[in-house]
Amino acid sequence: MKKYKSLIILLAVLVVLVVAYVVTGQLKKKSAEKENEEKQIAVLDMSDITSIQYTNGTDTMSFIKEDGTWYSESDKEFPLQQGSLKTMAETFGTLSANRELTDGDTLADYGLEEPQYTITLKNADGEEQNIYIGNAAGEDYYMTVGDKEKIYTVDYSVVNAMNFDLDSMLQKETFPSIGSDNIKKVTITKAGETTEYDADNSDQSDDITAIGGGLGAAYFVDCVDYSVQADELAQYGLDEAQRTTVTVVYTDSDDKEQTFTLYVGGRDESDAYNYVQMDGSKMVNTMTKYSLQGTTQSRYLTGGVPPVRFSI
Repeated sequence: MKKYKSLIILLAVLVVLVVAYVVTGQLKKKSAEKENEEKQIAVLDMSDITSIQYTNGTDTMSFIKEDGTWYSESDKEFPLQQGSLKTMAETFGTLSANRELTDGDTLADYGLEEPQYTITLKNADGEEQNIYIGNAAGEDYYMTVGDKEKIYTVDYSVVNAMNFDLDSMLQKETFPSIGSDNIKKVTITKAGETTEYDADNSDQSDDITAIGGGLGAAYFVDCVDYSVQADELAQYGLDEAQRTTVTVVYTDSDDKEQTFTLYVGGRDESDAYNYVQMDGSKMVNTMTKYSLQGTTQSRYLTGGVPPVRFSI
């Protein structure tokens, strides 16, 4: 009995030590983070930025903000991720350095005479500020601003904020959350013929389940055209004469009734994806053809390939 008591006491002491170790570690981490923040040197504090331009000497990216919305200056039709530009504006506009160099070498020694990157900011008041990024300094970079009188080291995140691939900044469309449990009605119009499916019709329960199975796993794979013109729809099979119209009435997460209309066009060269377009959108996306096919549930019962119940 004494052995068990001793063991319990030892375990209790061990738990206390582990907890103390974890708490001490967290306190040290918070202390280090606070100390690091206090060591940061404020270099730039520019609010209400309305223009961002940056270059690496070869490629130049330019963005402007109008009425609170960011645009690519070279293509205002491009659906730009607003979060990306907001992050850039915050990163560049409230710029802090890790340290300031004193009695250092020349600008050329830090790669700042001919900088790797030049960032130009403008705000609503017409003020302009230039940021120059030079050579890497470990995990930091050498940086100077304006008249280049002072040289700093700045965190690598400033360089990482610059994105020279506009396509990766595309704000993609998302497919709504639709499944057999929230579908109310589905209308499919193809080649002038219309078929309706109603969740309240018990004779169509298998059809609703099949449709929900396809649409429930549906998503837009890729955007192939972000600003399609009316005379270009035919090449995707999305003109009125060729497309299939799928209208789904469903309930959202707030149990409110919503209507979603999708136009389904032809297949791409791989025959694996269909071109699709949401009603009211200028984007043409691709969607896997299997999302547009409903099957019976026999696959889950037999392990075999189920028959296709319908195909859009």
